Amino acid sequence: MAGHRKVREWLAIRTIAFGRRLFANTPVQRLPVTAAILKRVFRFGYGADEIELEFRRASLSVPASDVTIVPGLVGGFYEKIELDLFEAVAERSALVVDVGGNVGVYACLAAMRAPAGRVVTFEPVPQNLGYLRRNLERNAVDARVEVVAKAVSDVPGRPADLSGGQHRNAFPLVGECRQPVANRRGGDHPRRVS
Repeated sequence: MAGHRKVREWLAIRTIAFGRRLFANTPVQRLPVTAAILKRVFRFGYGADEIELEFRRASLSVPASDVTIVPGLVGGFYEKIELDLFEAVAERSALVVDVGGNVGVYACLAAMRAPAGRVVTFEPVPQNLGYLRRNLERNAVDARVEVVAKAVSDVPGRPADLSGGQHRNAFPLVGECRQPVANRRGGDHPRRVS
Protein backbone atom coordinates (compact mmCIF):
# COMPACT_ATOMS: atom_id res chain seq x y z
CA MET A 1 0.00 0.00 0.00
CA ALA A 2 2.86 2.40 0.77
CA GLY A 3 4.23 1.80 -2.72
CA HIS A 4 0.92 2.86 -4.30
CA ARG A 5 0.90 6.01 -2.19
CA LYS A 6 4.41 6.96 -3.30
CA VAL A 7 3.45 6.45 -6.95
CA ARG A 8 0.36 8.65 -6.49
CA GLU A 9 2.47 11.36 -4.81
CA TRP A 10 5.08 11.20 -7.59
CA LEU A 11 2.41 11.39 -10.31
CA ALA A 12 0.66 14.33 -8.64
CA ILE A 13 3.82 16.41 -8.23
CA ARG A 14 5.10 15.63 -11.74
CA THR A 15 1.71 16.55 -13.24
CA ILE A 16 1.61 19.83 -11.28
CA ALA A 17 5.21 20.70 -12.25
CA PHE A 18 4.46 19.96 -15.91
CA GLY A 19 1.31 22.12 -15.81
CA ARG A 20 3.22 24.97 -14.18
CA ARG A 21 5.84 24.92 -16.94
CA LEU A 22 3.25 24.55 -19.68
CA PHE A 23 0.94 27.35 -18.53
CA ALA A 24 3.38 29.73 -16.80
CA ASN A 25 2.63 33.39 -17.54
CA THR A 26 -0.43 32.56 -19.63
CA PRO A 27 -4.12 33.37 -19.01
CA VAL A 28 -4.74 29.64 -18.46
CA GLN A 29 -2.71 29.87 -15.24
CA ARG A 30 -5.31 32.23 -13.71
CA LEU A 31 -8.48 30.39 -14.72
CA PRO A 32 -10.69 29.04 -11.89
CA VAL A 33 -10.82 25.67 -13.64
CA THR A 34 -7.01 25.49 -13.47
CA ALA A 35 -7.12 25.95 -9.69
CA ALA A 36 -9.83 23.29 -9.40
CA ILE A 37 -7.74 20.82 -11.42
CA LEU A 38 -4.64 21.58 -9.34
CA LYS A 39 -6.61 20.90 -6.16
CA ARG A 40 -7.94 17.56 -7.47
CA VAL A 41 -4.55 16.39 -8.74
CA PHE A 42 -2.87 17.28 -5.45
CA ARG A 43 -5.58 15.58 -3.39
CA PHE A 44 -5.25 12.49 -5.61
CA GLY A 45 -1.59 12.26 -4.61
CA TYR A 46 -1.61 13.47 -1.03
CA GLY A 47 -5.15 13.23 0.32
CA ALA A 48 -6.44 15.84 2.75
CA ASP A 49 -4.26 15.05 5.75
CA GLU A 50 -1.27 16.82 7.16
CA ILE A 51 2.04 16.50 5.33
CA GLU A 52 5.46 16.49 7.00
CA LEU A 53 8.35 17.52 4.79
CA GLU A 54 11.85 18.92 4.64
CA PHE A 55 12.18 22.19 2.71
CA ARG A 56 15.48 24.10 2.55
CA ARG A 57 16.72 22.39 5.73
CA ALA A 58 13.51 23.29 7.60
CA SER A 59 11.26 20.57 8.96
CA LEU A 60 7.65 21.57 8.25
CA SER A 61 4.19 20.26 8.99
CA VAL A 62 1.65 21.63 6.49
CA PRO A 63 -2.02 21.06 5.68
CA ALA A 64 -2.51 19.05 2.47
CA SER A 65 -5.71 21.06 1.97
CA ASP A 66 -3.66 24.21 1.23
CA VAL A 67 -3.08 23.84 -2.50
CA THR A 68 -1.74 27.39 -2.85
CA ILE A 69 1.74 26.77 -1.42
CA VAL A 70 1.95 23.12 -0.34
CA PRO A 71 2.45 21.60 -3.84
CA GLY A 72 5.40 23.96 -4.34
CA LEU A 73 6.85 23.04 -0.95
CA VAL A 74 6.48 19.32 -1.64
CA GLY A 75 7.90 19.69 -5.15
CA GLY A 76 10.75 21.93 -3.97
CA PHE A 77 9.86 24.76 -6.37
CA TYR A 78 8.01 27.10 -3.98
CA GLU A 79 9.23 30.70 -4.51
CA LYS A 80 12.75 29.54 -5.35
CA ILE A 81 14.14 32.87 -6.57
CA GLU A 82 12.42 34.87 -3.82
CA LEU A 83 13.70 32.52 -1.11
CA ASP A 84 17.25 32.57 -2.49
CA LEU A 85 17.26 36.37 -2.18
CA PHE A 86 15.42 36.34 1.14
CA GLU A 87 17.87 33.94 2.78
CA ALA A 88 20.85 35.97 1.56
CA VAL A 89 19.37 39.16 3.04
CA ALA A 90 18.13 37.46 6.24
CA GLU A 91 21.57 36.19 7.20
CA ARG A 92 22.86 39.79 7.17
CA SER A 93 19.88 41.28 9.02
CA ALA A 94 19.43 42.14 12.68
CA LEU A 95 15.63 42.18 12.27
CA VAL A 96 13.34 40.34 9.84
CA VAL A 97 9.62 41.18 9.75
CA ASP A 98 7.44 38.53 8.11
CA VAL A 99 4.00 39.91 7.24
CA GLY A 100 1.58 37.07 6.56
CA GLY A 101 3.52 34.29 8.27
CA ASN A 102 1.20 31.53 7.02
CA VAL A 103 2.64 28.16 8.18
CA GLY A 104 6.07 29.64 8.97
CA VAL A 105 8.24 28.97 5.93
CA TYR A 106 9.85 32.43 5.89
CA ALA A 107 9.96 32.78 9.69
CA CYS A 108 11.72 29.41 10.10
CA LEU A 109 14.21 30.11 7.32
CA ALA A 110 14.96 33.62 8.62
CA ALA A 111 15.59 32.37 12.15
CA MET A 112 17.75 29.52 10.87
CA ARG A 113 19.78 31.81 8.57
CA ALA A 114 20.26 34.63 11.08
CA PRO A 115 20.93 32.98 14.44
CA ALA A 116 21.82 36.33 16.05
CA GLY A 117 18.93 38.19 14.42
CA ARG A 118 15.40 38.80 15.62
CA VAL A 119 12.32 37.68 13.65
CA VAL A 120 8.78 39.05 14.05
CA THR A 121 6.00 37.35 12.12
CA PHE A 122 2.38 38.49 11.73
CA GLU A 123 -0.35 35.91 11.00
CA PRO A 124 -4.06 36.41 11.76
CA VAL A 125 -5.57 33.08 10.60
CA PRO A 126 -5.98 30.68 13.56
CA GLN A 127 -5.34 27.47 11.57
CA ASN A 128 -2.14 28.94 10.10
CA LEU A 129 -1.04 30.11 13.56
CA GLY A 130 -1.15 26.52 14.82
CA TYR A 131 1.08 25.30 12.01
CA LEU A 132 3.34 28.37 12.32
CA ARG A 133 3.97 27.84 16.04
CA ARG A 134 4.44 24.09 15.63
CA ASN A 135 6.93 24.59 12.78
CA LEU A 136 8.93 27.10 14.81
CA GLU A 137 9.12 24.55 17.65
CA ARG A 138 10.05 21.70 15.26
CA ASN A 139 13.03 23.73 14.07
CA ALA A 140 14.02 24.89 17.57
CA VAL A 141 13.68 28.59 16.67
CA ASP A 142 10.47 29.38 18.57
CA ALA A 143 12.30 31.26 21.33
CA ARG A 144 13.79 33.69 18.77
CA VAL A 145 10.66 34.40 16.74
CA GLU A 146 7.95 36.74 18.01
CA VAL A 147 4.55 35.67 16.68
CA VAL A 148 1.91 38.42 16.46
CA ALA A 149 -1.57 36.97 15.92
CA LYS A 150 -2.86 39.96 13.98
CA ALA A 151 -3.13 41.23 10.41
CA VAL A 152 -1.20 44.12 8.87
CA SER A 153 -2.55 46.77 6.49
CA ASP A 154 -1.78 50.14 4.94
CA VAL A 155 -5.45 51.16 5.20
CA PRO A 156 -6.33 52.92 8.50
CA GLY A 157 -8.76 50.86 10.58
CA ARG A 158 -9.13 47.99 8.12
CA PRO A 159 -6.85 45.02 7.49
CA ALA A 160 -5.88 44.28 3.91
CA ASP A 161 -7.93 41.42 2.47
CA LEU A 162 -5.72 39.24 0.34
CA SER A 163 -7.94 36.19 0.73
CA GLY A 164 -10.41 36.98 -2.03
CA GLY A 165 -13.09 37.84 0.52
CA GLN A 166 -12.70 34.62 2.52
CA HIS A 167 -11.51 36.40 5.68
CA ARG A 168 -12.87 39.90 5.08
CA ASN A 169 -12.80 42.05 8.26
CA ALA A 170 -12.16 39.00 10.43
CA PHE A 171 -8.78 40.02 11.82
CA PRO A 172 -7.86 42.03 14.92
CA LEU A 173 -5.88 45.23 14.35
CA VAL A 174 -2.36 45.82 15.67
CA GLY A 175 -2.37 49.62 15.93
CA GLU A 176 -1.24 52.71 14.12
CA CYS A 177 2.27 53.49 13.01
CA ARG A 178 2.95 57.20 12.40
CA GLN A 179 5.98 56.61 10.19
CA PRO A 180 5.38 57.81 6.61
CA VAL A 181 5.49 55.02 4.05
CA ALA A 182 5.78 55.53 0.29
CA ASN A 183 2.78 54.19 -1.56
CA ARG A 184 2.71 52.76 -5.09
CA ARG A 185 1.98 56.15 -6.62
CA GLY A 186 5.08 57.70 -5.06
CA GLY A 187 3.40 59.80 -2.34
CA ASP A 188 3.83 59.36 1.38
CA HIS A 189 1.11 58.61 3.91
CA PRO A 190 1.00 57.33 7.47
CA ARG A 191 0.60 53.55 7.48
CA ARG A 192 -1.80 51.83 9.81
CA VAL A 193 -0.64 48.45 10.96
CA SER A 194 -3.65 46.25 11.55
